[in-house]
Amino acid sequence: MVRIALLGVWGWLIVTISAYFLYYVLGISETLWARGIWFTENDVLHIFLIIWMVYIAVVVAPAVKDESISSV
Repeated sequence: MVRIALLGVWGWLIVTISAYFLYYVLGISETLWARGIWFTENDVLHIFLIIWMVYIAVVVAPAVKDESISSV
């Protein structure tokens, strides 16, 4: 279970970085700014990182046990 959770962390990080660069390369920010919408690739990055951190807190943190505590 822990390995799958940690693979999920890496997978979501790859999705986050990919979404950021895809948004940047496609130039979506300029298109939205021309329409008066202020939403940049930096906003995409922050939204995905927030989801990433929530995943870590909800899925990974409960699955990971400290070895010194579990061996006692």
